[in-house]
Amino acid sequence: MKDNNIYQDLQKKIGYSFTNKQLLKQALTHASVNATKEDNEKTNDDNYEKLELLGDAVLQLVVTKLLVERYPQQTEGMLSKIRSMIVCKKNLHQSALKLNLQNLVELGSSMDSQRENLPPKILSDLVESLIGAIYLDNKDTTKSLLSIKKFIDLFMWQSIDNLKDQFSAKALLNETLHKINRQANYSSKKVIGADNSELFQVELLVSGQKISFAHAKSKKEAEELAAASALAKLEKDLLDKPTKPSAS
Repeated sequence: MKDNNIYQDLQKKIGYSFTNKQLLKQALTHASVNATKEDNEKTNDDNYEKLELLGDAVLQLVVTKLLVERYPQQTEGMLSKIRSMIVCKKNLHQSALKLNLQNLVELGSSMDSQRENLPPKILSDLVESLIGAIYLDNKDTTKSLLSIKKFIDLFMWQSIDNLKDQFSAKALLNETLHKINRQANYSSKKVIGADNSELFQVELLVSGQKISFAHAKSKKEAEELAAASALAKLEKDLLDKPTKPSAS
């Protein structure tokens, strides 16, 4: 096993200390290590492959839960698109490099010379196996999921921080309508809310037909809400059903 101090640095980075150090070792052991062992020494738990399988499923679950909680106004299609940005192999690979996993993974002699140029897939698999190991290490499922949430926030969530305009409801609606040769138009006006506050009322029209409307404190927010509502209708194949015009 690698020097314990190196593993301590990793645990400090991810904000989690393993109770079962063997799980951490397994999470960072490549299958090529088996090639150097005698047949009677080999086991199915010598490498990270099973943990990677588990980690992939747990990652999908936790990211999906976070998206539903953090973007309650977004549609299923939008959330799916954002999730794919977070859990993609490219993002996992970048997370692995931040954690220096290429220098921590146990490799067989046949692969050790490739350490500095490991395939991105191996490094991305290591991140998923690490997540799987965290999940198994803590017997309290709630606490283990919180630890994985912290890991995602620290090393993976930032991948979408600078891409918010690309996965806004308006952007996705425009992309969807473009495929059917249609365009969204927004009509806005100021109105007075129930608490006498000033609000923006936005109606969203496609081909002259009102599809949705929304109220918000800013025009931008109201347009985003109206677009999210339109997307929900689009996903349910309701776009072509007429909506009664609003009372002026």
